[in-house]
Amino acid sequence: MTRIFAFLMIITMVDPALAQSDRIVLASGKIVHGELAGIVGGYLSIIVQNSSNQAELRYRKDNIERIDFSDSLQRQDAIDRFSSRHPRQSAAMLEELALKRMPYLELLGPEDETVFTKLLESYILSRREEDALERSKLWLQKLPSGNAKLRTEEIQIQAAWKLDRASEAAYYSQRWIESGHSSKKTALPWVSLANAALIAEDYETALWTALNPIVFSPPSRPAYLEDAYAIAIISAINIGDPELAQQLKSELPNQRLSPPANSRWSKLIANAESRLEDDLESEKEASPNQRSVDTVFKLVGKP
Repeated sequence: MTRIFAFLMIITMVDPALAQSDRIVLASGKIVHGELAGIVGGYLSIIVQNSSNQAELRYRKDNIERIDFSDSLQRQDAIDRFSSRHPRQSAAMLEELALKRMPYLELLGPEDETVFTKLLESYILSRREEDALERSKLWLQKLPSGNAKLRTEEIQIQAAWKLDRASEAAYYSQRWIESGHSSKKTALPWVSLANAALIAEDYETALWTALNPIVFSPPSRPAYLEDAYAIAIISAINIGDPELAQQLKSELPNQRLSPPANSRWSKLIANAESRLEDDLESEKEASPNQRSVDTVFKLVGKP
């Protein structure tokens, strides 16, 4: 922040107008100061002005290295507010900054791309998941590959998950996993796919999908790992493997995770355990002859 301010002070001493101008950096290294005027037909327009007149210059997008905006101080202030846990205040500021940058999305540098990811994060923190989901769909069409696009894809999954749109979250998750991303930072894509299988009562698929981040994420502890454990426990019980379910439960303290307290997960676990107890009780009550017949059927199959 101090370095940015000092840099702008130096520019102002040389030419006060430059501190208030946008600039484009060409692939050749040339820097052009002025006021950005949009992109038309693959050309970026910038209005440059001297003491007596102004002119509009146009440059092909593929000849542009990056764009720098005149509001870098406002951008940093908005990001600082977000970092200080003021998502609602920062959202209003970031929305204004994003609106200005939207036409140039594919030409932004990392600092300006951060405006979009921080805005999406502020939507999530402000419980504006619908806004986060709609904006992420729009921006992913133009964001170039890189950290900002990856983070936007993560937030898209998170927004759909929080809105309880299981099939939509699973669709984005499948695409994310197929892109080769790992579960080092977030287990949500695997949780989302496992949840879709759980809803379809495909407990084997739900179990093995949920186990992926559990097995491959240590020693890190990614976000949503507790949800992966919950689905794995529910699935293990439903396929009749209470020993595996108990083993997974016993791992939670080592992972510094609490037993599933989410009302939905705890209810599903209780229901699965109840059904398992009923099945075991039914087996105990079955006659010896019936148990023998059932054993034969398990070994050789029914006629």
